[in-house]
Amino acid sequence: MRVLRIALWVLVALFAVAFVGFLNYYLPSTEVVRVTGTDVKRMDAKKVDPAGVERTRDVRFISAMAFDGDQPITFRNEDTGWGFPFYFKFDSGDVTTRVQNILASDPQAHVAVTYYGWRVEIFDLYPNAVSLYRVDADYTPIPYTTILVLLLLAALAIFLFLRIRRWRASRY
Repeated sequence: MRVLRIALWVLVALFAVAFVGFLNYYLPSTEVVRVTGTDVKRMDAKKVDPAGVERTRDVRFISAMAFDGDQPITFRNEDTGWGFPFYFKFDSGDVTTRVQNILASDPQAHVAVTYYGWRVEIFDLYPNAVSLYRVDADYTPIPYTTILVLLLLAALAIFLFLRIRRWRASRY
């Protein structure tokens, strides 16, 4: 019985770590950067369409430098469309135009980039920029969406905990 309880706690811990990783990847983050350029690359898709032709796509990238440590940051700039994650982003061309306009008017401008995802160099993964806008030098982003989602999840967890506790008390 003790081994079963330990195995259950290990599974719960693994699920919790996976869930926190899922939230960390898909919830929006904001970084204040100095934009340095844009790029378009042709990417080969791993999928083959029903006619047997390999699909390719153009992917836009935004290159930037972090103000706090002069570390390069590259963002992918792709539409999410109607699919998951539900950011409903259809304006990657407009985001690229905004970047180019900021570069033309003030190359040293502070820009807040809202994105989701991680940069994993070994797998060639880039965070996807959802939006960007020019900000003041003393701007500090507040993650309202992340706070709201975490509060809702905490309320759901408390509700489920109380319901399970009430159900277990009524059984005995």
